Amino acid sequence: MDIIVPIPLPAEPGLIKSKFGYPKTAPGISRASRCAHHAEEGRFAPMRIQRPNTPLWKIFAATFGFRILLFFIGLAACAALCGHKTFQSAYSSFTQRWDAWHYIRLAEQGYAGYMEDGKHLFLVFFPGYVWALRAMCLLIPDTAAAGLVLSALCCAGGYCYVYKLTETYYNARVARSALLYLALFPYSFFSGLVMTEGLFLLATAGAVYYAVKRKWLLFAVFGIVSALTRMTGLLVILPAFVELCIAELPGKRNPGRTWKVALRRGVPRLLLLAVPLLGTGGYLLLNYIVDGDPLAFMTMQEHWHQGFMWLPGVLRYVTAYLISSFGTENGWFLWLPTLLLFVLSVLILVLSALKREARNPALWSHAAIYLIVTYSLSWLLSAGRYLSCCFALFILLAKLTEKKPRLRTVILCIEAVCMLVFLGVYAKSGPVL
Repeated sequence: MDIIVPIPLPAEPGLIKSKFGYPKTAPGISRASRCAHHAEEGRFAPMRIQRPNTPLWKIFAATFGFRILLFFIGLAACAALCGHKTFQSAYSSFTQRWDAWHYIRLAEQGYAGYMEDGKHLFLVFFPGYVWALRAMCLLIPDTAAAGLVLSALCCAGGYCYVYKLTETYYNARVARSALLYLALFPYSFFSGLVMTEGLFLLATAGAVYYAVKRKWLLFAVFGIVSALTRMTGLLVILPAFVELCIAELPGKRNPGRTWKVALRRGVPRLLLLAVPLLGTGGYLLLNYIVDGDPLAFMTMQEHWHQGFMWLPGVLRYVTAYLISSFGTENGWFLWLPTLLLFVLSVLILVLSALKREARNPALWSHAAIYLIVTYSLSWLLSAGRYLSCCFALFILLAKLTEKKPRLRTVILCIEAVCMLVFLGVYAKSGPVL
């Protein structure tokens, strides 16, 4: 929060020194006349002092420690709820839940070696996290342990970028709130497991941050990693394009700039914006090398009942499944959160568009298109996990609640309780994927 403090002014007619040594208005001189005098002399010189920023090493250490804490809470829940008698049994069960099992096998056997029914069905998993996990295994032989450390480190780095990005757009207080919303989100524990969320958050937040800072080469590097990690990784191009337009096009921000100059400066940078497509190209090349078809993943998706579906159709089947399974575990922990998160996300987008202080074209566009793409899948079972990486939504929420501390506290408490519940459901192999 900015605090305005006046710079001490030298003595002048109308001011006398008090017994404490501070200037005060002399008798017969009104406060209004003093203000008029300062205005004429141009002597109003307020100085802005911001609250001290949180050091990044503290954010990194706190995030890493919190991921480890959540892991052990989940491990204890797994042992208690599933009846495991030994640490090794609970550890193996908890660390190889759902998609984590496939990432571990892909890291150990490779895409060509890990098959089912003679098919390379697991080409649907993007290779960024798998390759990073194989590299981490050079330092930590146990694949599951390597994945846990990799995810926790990437998550901690991602939080640092989210903090710096929010601080750049708004201020340190909003940045801290954004991190709290992100850390306590009910599905945020996935970022510390053997899943792609930690690496994806690091890559996408880093890419957008460097776009804001106009460091286009670094944006390109992080963008490639983002596109290699998940299908929605390419979406970092949109906020980067918005930032490029703001930085280069003629207008109020660039007075006197001509279109000729804008094109000369903007076109080379525009080419760098397309570099993340190389990540997608690498994924298609992997498909070709392993299966002989660069689009093999589209065929493999049929095994998982996955594909594209228009948003209204997705909302219809989610609502239908919610009604038919209401009161069951699937209803409470799968379909209800899926529908509720969509409604809340749209609400955040609408309110941030209406509130002038919260408007941010780059963040808003990224959050909106990310939400639409996420909810355009024909078999949406992991909406919460996917949204846990949509940092733009959490930043916008932090800005909306900047001056509402009670609402902020209520939201954080609800998030924390829900996260512990969802972590317990995940630990016992419930419908939290």
